Order: sequence, then structure tokens, then C-alpha cells
Amino acid sequence: MEEKLSLLHFDHNIIMCNVITQFLSLLLLSGFLSQGTIKLSSCDANQNMNCLEVEKEGLLKFKQGLTDPSGRLSSWVGEDCCKWRGVSCYNRTGRVIKLKLGNPFPNSLEGDRTASELGGEINPSLLSLKYLNYLDLSKNNFEGMEIPKFIGSLRKLRYLNLSGASFGGIIPPNIANLSNLHYLDLNAYSIEPNKNGLEWLSGLSSLKYLNLGGIDLSKAAAYWLQTVNTLPSLLELHMPNCQLSNLSLSLPFLNFTSLSILDLSNNGFDSTIPHWLFNLSSLVYLDLNSNNLQGGLPDAFQNFTSLQLLDLSKNSNIEGELPRTLGNLCYLRTLILSVNKLSGEIAEFLDGLSACSYSTLENLDLGFNKLTGNLPDSLGHLKNLRYLQLWSNSFRGSIPESIGSLSSLQELYLSQNQMGGIIPDSLGQLSSLVVLELNENSWEGVITEAHFANLSSLKQLSITKSSPNVSLVFNISSDWAPPFKLTYINLRSCQLGPKFPTWLRTQNELTTIVLNNAGISGTIPDWLWKLDLQLSELDIAYNQLSGRVPNSLVFSYLANVDLSSNLFDGPLPLWSSNVSTLYLRGNLFSGPIPQNIGQVMPILTDLDISWNSLNGSIPLSMGDLQALITLVISNNNLSGEIPQFWNKMPSLYIVDMSNNSLSGTIPRSLGSLTALRFLVLSNNNLSGELPSQLQNCSVLESLDLGDNKFSGNIPSWIGESMPSLLILALQSNFFSGNIPSEICALSALHILDLSHNHVSGFIPPCFGNLSGFKSELSDDDLERYEGRLKLVAKGRALEYYSTLYLVNSLDLSNNSLSGEIPIELTSLLKLGTLNLSSNNLGEIYQKRLETCSGKIPTGNQFQTLIDPSIYQGNLALCGFPLTTECHDNNGTIPTGKGEDNDDEDGDDSELPWFFVSMGLGFIIGFWGVCGTLIIKTSWRYAYFRFVEKMKDRLLLAVALNVARAQEVNLHRPIILDGVTTSSTTAAFQISPLIAVDWSVKCIEIDKEAKLSFEKTVGGLPKSIDGTIRWHHADTSIPTIRVSFIELEQGPLSWLVGSGVVVVDPPRKGLDPSLVFFKGQERNGPWIYVQRKPRFRLKAKHLQKREPLLQHFNKGVLLAKFHAVQLPLWPDRQMVPPPSSTTGKPLHVVFLRTSTMRASFSTPLWGNYLWLGMMHAPQQLNFFIHGSGFASKKGRPLRCSIIS
Repeated sequence: MEEKLSLLHFDHNIIMCNVITQFLSLLLLSGFLSQGTIKLSSCDANQNMNCLEVEKEGLLKFKQGLTDPSGRLSSWVGEDCCKWRGVSCYNRTGRVIKLKLGNPFPNSLEGDRTASELGGEINPSLLSLKYLNYLDLSKNNFEGMEIPKFIGSLRKLRYLNLSGASFGGIIPPNIANLSNLHYLDLNAYSIEPNKNGLEWLSGLSSLKYLNLGGIDLSKAAAYWLQTVNTLPSLLELHMPNCQLSNLSLSLPFLNFTSLSILDLSNNGFDSTIPHWLFNLSSLVYLDLNSNNLQGGLPDAFQNFTSLQLLDLSKNSNIEGELPRTLGNLCYLRTLILSVNKLSGEIAEFLDGLSACSYSTLENLDLGFNKLTGNLPDSLGHLKNLRYLQLWSNSFRGSIPESIGSLSSLQELYLSQNQMGGIIPDSLGQLSSLVVLELNENSWEGVITEAHFANLSSLKQLSITKSSPNVSLVFNISSDWAPPFKLTYINLRSCQLGPKFPTWLRTQNELTTIVLNNAGISGTIPDWLWKLDLQLSELDIAYNQLSGRVPNSLVFSYLANVDLSSNLFDGPLPLWSSNVSTLYLRGNLFSGPIPQNIGQVMPILTDLDISWNSLNGSIPLSMGDLQALITLVISNNNLSGEIPQFWNKMPSLYIVDMSNNSLSGTIPRSLGSLTALRFLVLSNNNLSGELPSQLQNCSVLESLDLGDNKFSGNIPSWIGESMPSLLILALQSNFFSGNIPSEICALSALHILDLSHNHVSGFIPPCFGNLSGFKSELSDDDLERYEGRLKLVAKGRALEYYSTLYLVNSLDLSNNSLSGEIPIELTSLLKLGTLNLSSNNLGEIYQKRLETCSGKIPTGNQFQTLIDPSIYQGNLALCGFPLTTECHDNNGTIPTGKGEDNDDEDGDDSELPWFFVSMGLGFIIGFWGVCGTLIIKTSWRYAYFRFVEKMKDRLLLAVALNVARAQEVNLHRPIILDGVTTSSTTAAFQISPLIAVDWSVKCIEIDKEAKLSFEKTVGGLPKSIDGTIRWHHADTSIPTIRVSFIELEQGPLSWLVGSGVVVVDPPRKGLDPSLVFFKGQERNGPWIYVQRKPRFRLKAKHLQKREPLLQHFNKGVLLAKFHAVQLPLWPDRQMVPPPSSTTGKPLHVVFLRTSTMRASFSTPLWGNYLWLGMMHAPQQLNFFIHGSGFASKKGRPLRCSIIS
């Protein structure tokens, strides 16, 4: 982290080397502070003069006013003050010229820094130091004391540093008297702005360095820039977090053109990047992060030829594409543009950087933008890159192989993109890599030891998968010893199973383990519990782990543990007192909650032990969990009463004890939980009235007390004291009395369920004021607590948990309500479910509802509205589900009357506009597509290639189905020795190609592929006697056996003789796979595999094997030649063809591509699979299957069959 910060905050010496003429004065600041050839007595043993008595007395008085807990000033004794710590003198006169009393531990947050802070008062006796030109009191603690006004009288000062010393008050105006000041640092958050703004600043005409960071300069926001513009010698300007809001877009005259460092970060600028900025051609460091800048990045950035750091991050509204001109900044070391709205691709920008003779870029941060496209190979040219952050964009494609060339890379962040495909093993060459974060992408394929071969520096490994449709499998040997020592590992949703990865046993420095949803089963090995770890997080949830969990694992302070959704059993584990978050839901834990849980785990903040088989009562020691925020113990077998300990748990946010067998009343102490947002006690045996103390829970958002035995009236204080309530569920209790009108004050309410009670009286008309039913909720309106709530809709009980914010429901059914249904309910426009059934309600006096007539529609959503009670009271309705049949004298469906006709007339008037808009839409859509194809050549080519590809696939599918439909009698094997068996001759005349099957997926090791594979094999002829072997799986199917399948890294290495071949052609990311058989009657191979990537077959190559290139027939290449021994297979002999018997040549069938021409000058290359030779009386065919023929872009090839 320190190395990263060093990139963001440049060492001044490095910057000065790049602009020597501008920074010489700062680099030699200690030289000109004393003018001429000054030598400091603190370092000179041969000094000529002792310090003056008057200055010594002044220093001693200054010391008396200070507090010095660490004794830093203990050396201030003796006659010669020039030898005191922090004091320097001019050796010829003995005059004190320098006081360096800054804290020696400025970067320590506590401990050393606090102990060594000076404090107290600053005595005016410093005025006796007439020649003092250097004063440093930084990083001390003066507890809000004002900056002494007498400092403005130290007119010889050239260096003044009061930063971080906790001064308060205002900046004294007489600082303007320090006309010789070169360096002023007042950086501190506690200093208030001068009432007169920054007028004092114009008096510091010699200033070269100014730091006002953290000072509230909002009163000077209108003219601060004009004031700074009066400083012609300024080299560095630091004004971060100064509450500035105005950034002038232009300056009539730019006075500080020598500026080389400009930091205006974390202000309130709301404009485009100003034009005057690009006249500062000497800038080396430009930091404008955390503002509200907007617009695009102008090409004028190329003016900054010396720029080494550019930070425009966290502006949110900077948009447009990344200009190529940024790539011309060859001296750029740090580029941070994260958290903006940049779009487009980055290829041109990286190409520009690659064009530099020597790219110095070390830190590239483009995270959280809208960048798209693939990562280009030119990324690998940035040899000095140390930090690469491209997280949270829309990058596609895979990681380029060139990533392995970034030998200096230390941190790589590619999370939350749309990337996918195979992770290249070239990542394993990044020997300097410390952090690898590839989360939330659609990675697939296999991860092996090669991906980690040289990652000896790796500390943080994080690879997670966003898509459930792809599989990323870790295929790592059990005895592999990693070259790294990880402290953090997150492999969520990767397939590490079925057993716990044994290579983790050497990782004894881990502090975080996240193996959530990793396909791991079985028990956790003992060596994990015995590792000497200090874990801060252990997440192995959503696996199939079983067994008992020991209490021996050691955790660091405030550790998080998640073992949810596994098969762990036995008693609840209790770890050390350091665990703060414990999730054990969805397991098989049994027995009571430990009685001493409050003493053993006192700092618990989140406890979720729901969905287990726990029994017994709630232990009283749980009240000792005073830091608890979330308590979820639902869906167990807990019994007894709820204890009275809640007043000791003031931070509780969620309490869920639903679906147990708890009894008794709600304890009054629950009302002391003033921070409570969710209270869920549903489906228990609780009884009694609701305690009035609950009204103290004024921020409650969800109150679910349904399915209990509560009685009494519904309290009116619910509506008076809980204004934030979103969910009120009191269903299935024994509440009585009227519905209190105070509930109408719950404007945020969007679920109200009072069903199945004994409530009587009228429905309050003020329910029409429930504005929560009039607007849609967003997922931010309801806190993301995944509680469960049952609602009845359309006669069905539905349970919601993670989508509660989408539900708007009002259920008052099964009560004793009477009177009219208020017309005000019709104003609840976003109400999704309204259930008023099983009451004593009267009519709804509203015209649109009392004129419902005609046949009830069918289809779409009406298919679920089959409850006749829904249409109760509308006597003019007919049809299913009512018993009233639809009939009319004229044979027409009865229609409504009154205002319905007006609606239909209105619809008729809209018909012409409907057809006009439809016609315009068709025209725009047609020419939008066709016009683009006409104008844009590349799109047109891509479209027709796509059409041709689809046509080829269709033709191939037809050919394969026809071939597969021909029944082949394989009762006897095929022997290619010139002798033909009569039983197979006719069959092979009908179908020379036995079978080609696209569904076999031997390479994919997942359930879907396995089922497809078994289905394919099950359809083969039953007369075959062989063995089948599933690649990388111990699976045996007894119907057929397959011999000698050999699957290694890549395509099939070799194949022995068979009677049937089922081929799966190569697809993206997969190698060819096949099922084959060997006959029982005769031996001798007859099928061969030629495996050689990029094997080139040219005309002259064919001539060496006595071929005769004949002609092209509809794109299918026919070549006549004799079978020869392939040089790739010296250990196997090809069976010579019986050409002397048949007198016919062999037909060679290649795969056609659209790039072939009549000339055979284009080389044919690819992988060849020799499928087989079949002998018939009049011909002998053999077939070659290949991929990649004469195709520069890897277009798919079409299979052609010659019989």
C-alpha cells in the first residue's frame, strides 16, 4: 500500500529532476534559507560562535510554555543553544536561524505520534530570534489554539510549517507581512477561513510552495483563483478539501505559469475542465479528483508533455471516449480516471502509449466507467506497469495472452466486467504479482498449476464467477505445492470439489478464506482446523460439507464466520471471543443454544442460526451480547418464553424469532430497542396484548406478528409512533375492535395484512391516503433483509423474501368488517393485491365498478382469476368461472352500458395514430438495419457471413440426420484387408458415414453433458459389445463398453480400431471428442487419428505422395491419391487400399470453406482426424475431419459427404 501511495503522492525530489529549472529552489531550500554559503552548527563540529544569550533565554521561555511528554526537548540545557535538539545556528554569528520541532512520528496514527506531540502555548519570546528563517511545528497538538499573531513579525521567515498541529481560529492577517516566505504549509482540518478571505495571500509574493489543504475557504470561493494568480513564483499549489465551488473557466492573464504541482482535489467544482489549465505546460502533477467536473477529456492534455501524474477520478460526470492523445504522454507514471462515465474502447489509447520509445506508466486506474471492447494485445507493451485497475466496466472477451509480459505488475483488478472465456496460463508468469482480482466475470474452462507457476509473490487471490451457465473448474493435483503464501483467497462459485482443496494446507498465512458455493462435499479435513491461522473471515457457505465443527479454530479480532447452507450437524460450535459475525443458518445443528454463548462470544454483532433443528429455550446469557445488531433464530424448534433482557442490547437492528414454538407475551423490554428496524415474531404461540412500550421503536420498518394468538384491539400508537413502517402483518391472530384511523398516517406502508382476525366496524375511508400504495418502491426503499412474509393472492398463499419491495398488498379478509367499501380505495393505483373477502361489506358506489358486464375474458393473467368470489356483486357478468352462461338473442356477447361506450369511441379515435406509428416504426426499423448494412461495409460482411454460417449449419444438420437415420448392421466388424464380408457390404453402400453426433460432450465435466452423453450412447445398436469411459469421471454404463479412450491436455492423442465412431466436432473452448468401438471377431486397427496442429498440406506436398489434384465440385475438394503412411505416426502402418481389386481411386473428402478458390495455392492447415475407411465392391472411401482450413479468422467449416 505504501508503494501505491508513493505513486499518488510524488516524492518532490523525483519531480524536481524532471523540471530542474523550476524546482531547483525547492530542492535546495535549506541552502537559500540562510542566504549564501550558510553552514548549520548542528552538523558542524568546528563552529566559530556560540549562541547569543538573549536568544538562549528566548528559547528557554519558549520551552517553558510547552508540554513535552516524551522529553524531546530534554537536551535544551547548557550554555550553547546551537547544540540543542532541533535548533540550528549560523556558525559565523551564532544566530539561531532554524527551529525544526515537527513530530518525528508524523505517519503514526496512535502510540508514538501521540506520545511525542508537543503542546501547550507558544511564547512570544521567539521574537528574540531576529534571524529565524525556518520554523516547523507540524504534527503536534496545540488543541485548537489560534495561530499566534506575532508570527507575522518574524519577517526573516522563509519556511513556515504548521500543518496537522491542531491549530484553530482564523489565519492571522499579518502573515501577509512575511514577504520573504517561500514555503507555507497550513494543512489542517481544524483551521477556519479568514473572515476577509485570502487577501493576505497576495502579500506573499515570493511564495513557491502553498498548502492550505483541509481549510474551509468557502467564503473565498468566488475569487480564490484570482488571489492565487498574484503569486508569480508559485511552483506547488495544494488546496484539497477546501470547500471551493467556483472554478473559473478562463483567466485573462495567467501569472503562475511555472506551476508544476496542482492539487485541487475534493472540492465542489461543477464545470468543465478550464481552458487556462492547459497553459500550465510545466505541470508534472495534476490532481482534480473527487469534484463534480463534467464533459469530455479535451485533446489539449497532450500539451502536458512533462506530466507524470493525472488524477481525474471520482468526478462522476466526465464522459466520452478516452482520447488517443493521452497516449502521447510518454512520461506519465500514474493515470487515474476511475469512477466516471468514460465509454468506448481503450485500444487506441494503449496503442499510443505503446508507440512511446519508453513507456513509464506504472499505475493505470480506469475502474468504474463504461468502457467496452476487448483488452488489446498492446497492453503487454507497458513493461513498467505495476498497478492495473479496470474493474466495473463493460469489457468483453478474454484476458490477452500478452498479459504475461507485464513482468513488473503487482496488482491486477478486472472484476465486475463482461469478460469470459479461458483464463490464460500466461498469468502464471507474473512473478511480481501480489494481488489478482478477477471477480464477477463469466470465466470458464480449467485452472491448472500452470496458472500459478511463477506467482511467488502472490498474496491475494480472488476469482469469482458471475454466470451460473458457465463452469470454471480448478483441476489441481492433490500433491501440488504452491509457490506463494496467500493471506487472502476468494474463489466463490468456482468448482474446487468434490473434496476440500488439499493445496491449501501449505497456506499458513491466510487471514481470509472464501470458498462459498465451490462444489465441495464431505468433511472438512483435520489439517484445516490445525493450521496456525489468525482468520478474519471464513466463508465456506453453500457447499455440501458435513460432519461436526470443532471449536479449535483461532480467529483474529472481529472475525466473520459463515458456514451457512451445508450439512453440518451436532451442537452449535462456539469459537473464541474474537468472532463478531456468525452465520450458521441452513444446517443440521441440533440441541439447545449454549447457555454461555453471551460469555464465550461477547463481541458478536451478527448471529444467524436459523433453519436448523435447535431446541430448548433462549438462553439468558444472550442478553450479554450488547454489541448485537442482527439476531436471527427463526425456523427452529425453540420453545419457552422470550426473556426480558432486551434493554441491554441497544444496537439491535433486526430481530427474527419466527417459526418456532415460543409462548407467553412480548416482553416489555423489547420497547427499549430504539434502533430496531425489523421485528419478526410470526408463527409462534405468543399471546396477550401488544405492549405499549413497542411504540418506542419509532424507526421500525417491518412489524410481522402474524400466526400467533395475540388479542385485544389493534393499537392506535402503531400509526402514531412508527412513521417509517413499510410492512404491518398482524394476520391470523385474535385482534378485535375497529381498525384505528391512525394507521392512515403510515404514508410509507405498502403491505398491510389484518386478515383472519375478529376486527369489526368500517374500513376507514382515510385508507385512500396510504401513499405507499400509490407509487412503486425501489429496492433502496426497503432495507436488504431477506426475511420471509406469506401473503394470500388469488386464493394462493405465496411466500416472499428477497422481493418484498416489489409487493403492494392490502388484505382485510376473514374479519367482521361491515359497511360500504370506501370509494377512496380506488385511488390506490399501485395496489397489486386487494383482498376484502369473507366480511360483511356492502357495495362499492363507483360507476366503473358497478357497470361490469359481459363475458369474463380468458387467457393471459385471467387464467389465474378462477375464484368466483372475485366477481361477486357484478350480476351482469357471465362465463367461467361463474355459473351464469353467456347468451343473447342476437348471438352476441352482452355489452356494458353507459360510459363503456365512451371508452370504445375514444379507442376508435386512437386507431389511426396506432397504424401511423406502426408504419413509421416499420420504416425506421427497416432502414435502420438495411441502411446500416448498405453504408457500413464491415457490418454487411459480418451479416452475410452470419447468414452463410447458419446455412452451413443447417445443411450439415440435414446431412448428419440423414446419415444417422440409415440403419447400419454392425453384427460383424469391418476388416480392411481386401476381403469384404457380405453382411456389411449393402449397409456401407447405403451409408458411408456411420454417425456424426453434435450432442456428445466428453470434455465438459458437468451433469448436463453427462446426461447427453449417456443418452447418445444408449441409442447405439445393442449388438455392440464394448466399454464406455467418461473422461475425468468414474462412471460406467453397462450397456456398451468402450476401449482405449485417451484424453490428455488438448485433442485426442490416439485411437484404436473400432466398429462405430461417434464424433463431436470442435466448438469454441472444447476439443473434439468421440465414442468408438472395437469388434470382437477380428483384430487389427482400421481407424487412425492424425494429430498435428497447423499441419500444412500444399500442392507440392501432395505431389510427393503421388496425388492428382482433379477439380472442385461445388466447393468440395476431390483429390485422387493412394493411401500412404503418415509421417506423424511412425509406429503405425496405414492399411493399403485394394485399388488393384476395385480399380477405383480413393476419394478424399475435405471440409469446404468459402475462402477456397479453384487454385490450390492457399495452404490447407488444421487438425486432421482420420475417421475411417470402409470397403465396398465398387469403391473404398475414407474420410478426413479437420478444423481451421484456409481460414484466417477461424470460421466454422461445413462437413461434406461423398458416397
